[in-house]
Amino acid sequence: MEKLARYLSRTAGVAAALTLAGATVAGARAGAAPHPGTVGGTAYHPVNLTASGSLAGKSGGTHYLYVDEGNSGGTADNIEAFKIVGTSASWLQTFPSGANQTIAFFGSNTLALRPSKKGKSECLVLTDAGNGMIRSYSVATSGSSQGQITGQVSAVADPNGYTPEQVTVSSNGTWAFLVDASAYVSTWTIAGNCGLTLASSSKGATDFPNYQQAEEVGSTQLVANDDGNNKIDTYSVNPSTGALTYTQSTSSPAIQPDGLFVSGTKVFTGALTNPTIAQAGTLQGGTVQFVQG
Repeated sequence: MEKLARYLSRTAGVAAALTLAGATVAGARAGAAPHPGTVGGTAYHPVNLTASGSLAGKSGGTHYLYVDEGNSGGTADNIEAFKIVGTSASWLQTFPSGANQTIAFFGSNTLALRPSKKGKSECLVLTDAGNGMIRSYSVATSGSSQGQITGQVSAVADPNGYTPEQVTVSSNGTWAFLVDASAYVSTWTIAGNCGLTLASSSKGATDFPNYQQAEEVGSTQLVANDDGNNKIDTYSVNPSTGALTYTQSTSSPAIQPDGLFVSGTKVFTGALTNPTIAQAGTLQGGTVQFVQG
């Protein structure tokens, strides 16, 4: 549910994503992409939504949502924070991200959350496509500012010199995996203060993959869609360092797969071919076994 809400925020605006989660936001209006939505009368182009806690289990307490506005063309980008209590939500904060966003591919999640679990601090990690950087921010987890972004911690240039597309945080909260529309997927260590340090970069099967998204499968594997070569690549994840090792590629029945969603070992992708299609498969032994039909 949470990942589906993230996807819908990309295509239909924050209000639609919040409605899916059973919440409503005062002053929020959805805008079908690329038309802007509004929050409190302020227009923006919703790019990504990520949640603190499970959207499906809101009754247990207060949760927070974070939206990357996705402003580009030299316009300052912001991250919007919302507070959810029960089935209602309210605007909490507008934080200048310092990013200059561009949207190169459909489905890429520019914003990821490292939750405050197992003694780790809460952090947001953002890809800054326009400036070719990856950024991180600290989030307050107590006191009067709980749920609010308290400051930027890191702003680091993409070491591969490409366009950062998607970031996802590992299930153990230790690493962030960055896809940058190149042949590489990089691993970043997330420090206790939310600082980012490049740990390693891993290369796919060919010199010219065009990675757009990547998602962790369990805690030991990661899949990435290679739009340029019509492949789904699989990497193993080193449990000690987070380093990625390319293992296998699976040919995608869909031409130019440009969306990726993982649920357990199920892998779902889509493609803006003519006609637009979606496909599903199961990750088995390092390859994706796609369902025919």
